[in-house]
Amino acid sequence: FKQIAEWSADDVADYDTKLDLKGRIEREEWIEQAKELMAGKAPRAKVDQKAAEKADKKDD
Repeated sequence: FKQIAEWSADDVADYDTKLDLKGRIEREEWIEQAKELMAGKAPRAKVDQKAAEKADKKDD
């Protein structure tokens, strides 16, 4: 998450072009979400929330 959280506008443009993402990085707020995850917040997407819960159960 750290690497994505530290992306500059140039990085976003480069990855968007290289991966043909058509604006998904900004539209889906990848940088903001990466910063939230680094801060310990729960994932926004329900799919990600379920994966996080499953991982937490494995740690127990």
